[in-house]
Parts: sequence; C-alpha cells; structure tokens
Amino acid sequence: MKLNKKQIVLIFKIIVSVFALYAVYKNISLAELKMTLSESNPVLLFFALILYALSKFASSFRLNVYFRQLPVLITEKENLRLYLLGMFYNLFLPGGIGGDGYKIYLIHKVFDVKLKKATSAVLLDRINGMTAIFYILPVSFLYVPIPFTYKLLAPVVILVGYACYLLFLKFVFPSFIKSEPRCSLYSLVVQGLQCIAIFAILASLGITTDYAEYTILFLISSLVSVLPISIGGIGIRELVFLTGSNFFGLNSTVSVMVSFLFYLINVIVSGIGVYYHFKGFELKSQLKEATVVSEVNN
Repeated sequence: MKLNKKQIVLIFKIIVSVFALYAVYKNISLAELKMTLSESNPVLLFFALILYALSKFASSFRLNVYFRQLPVLITEKENLRLYLLGMFYNLFLPGGIGGDGYKIYLIHKVFDVKLKKATSAVLLDRINGMTAIFYILPVSFLYVPIPFTYKLLAPVVILVGYACYLLFLKFVFPSFIKSEPRCSLYSLVVQGLQCIAIFAILASLGITTDYAEYTILFLISSLVSVLPISIGGIGIRELVFLTGSNFFGLNSTVSVMVSFLFYLINVIVSGIGVYYHFKGFELKSQLKEATVVSEVNN
C-alpha cells in the first residue's frame, strides 16, 4: 500500500511523540508521578484551567484583529467558535486539514478573500503569539542565578527583538502593520495568563519556589511544541521540561507533571470544539448576506 504525503507526515509525528515520551518516562518513576498527581490540589488546577481558557479567548480576539485587516468582519462570538473548532482540529485531528487550514478555507469561501491574504492573517497570528515569548523570556532570566552582566542584556534583547519584528512586518506583511501594537498586547496577555496558569499548577503540587525557572522551561517548551514534528506537542513539551529540570536542578518528576497537567488542560479546553464539529455553525458577514455551515471532510 502506497502512503500519501499526509499519512507519511502523520506517521513521522507519531514516531517522534512516542520516542519523546519513551525518553521522558524511562528517566522518571511512574509511581512517584502518580503520587504527585494524587496529592495535587484540584481547586488550584481548576483555577489554572480557567486561566488557560481566558488566554485562548484573548487569542481569538487577536486573530479577529487580523481578520478585520483583510477586511473580514465577524462577531467576536462567531470568531471564538471558529477558534475553538480550530483548536479541536489541531489537537484531535492531526491527519486532517488542521485547524489553521480550516480557518483559511472558511474565510476564503465565505468572504471571497484571496487564499494568500487569509493564510497571511492566520500565519501572522501564530507568529505574533510566539514573539511575546521572546519578550517574557529575558525578563524571566532576571530572576535566575546567572551573572549580572547577562541580565543587563535583557532590555537590549527585548528592544532589538521588537524592532526586528516591526521591520519583518513592514517588509513581509505590510498590510497588517496597523494591527500593532494591539496584537502584541493581546499576545502578552495570552502568554501572561498561561504563565500564571503554570504558577497555579505549581502551587497545586505544593511548589512555591523556582517559579522563574519553571516559567523559562514552559516558554521554551511552548516554542518547541509549535514545531510540526509531533502530535499536538505530545512528548516534546515533557522532554523539554525533563531536560531543563536537570539543567536548573529542579525535581524532574514535578517538572514532567507540570507539563502533563498543562497538556491535560489544553486537551479539555480544545475538546470544547467538538461541539461545533458535530453541530456545525454559521459564519455570517456583518457587511453582506453570506453564510456557510461548517463542513469538514477529514
């Protein structure tokens, strides 16, 4: 049987995820991992879930800012439904068109927007979300034991990084330059809420120290997990936490558990999109009578 390109990519992602998980769990005690989970505080974990959900709401608002630059005018409510559906496709249907691909298809079909412009909006939404990580990372390093001279570089890295990003927008996505700094502010809110969610997870596990180190590991794992080399970042994020815990001298079991709980929260929130997958929804323009009922063939 001859495999197509999508099937080969899917198999590759599965292999990477399985290998990463094996590398993680052969270096930690499953019994200790289970004990750590059993002693966690469910109230604080629920608080972390709420914070993560709020971060995704902020993400959907950022995406709608880019949509309005096309211009595509949809309500925040409709855009949130589309965003949740996209999260579901990205995590649970990796072999299909994917959440980003579906959003591009739908915007193109309903609003007659060129595929290049629709792709640019969705791609830039992703890129902007990652740039916020490069602003928070240098600040996090201010609170870890490294030479003071390196800490002085933090503001330089942030300013130079933001300047480079503005130049990138000007030359690659000039039609979206007006969306700054609003979208970057949304991205900082998104990453800030998710970092606080990590703090809540740590508190639920009884950890009240080394927050800066855990924040650094979380941000780096977020960057790595975006790479299309695994199934929804499974295994990759845990591997980053395990490797980083050895570097910073943290408890490896707790580090892996933090990663696992964050992924579980992501699964729960992303799972909300299954409702719109089976029910479907109408996406309506505020400028013209144009509707489409969501249909996806995976």
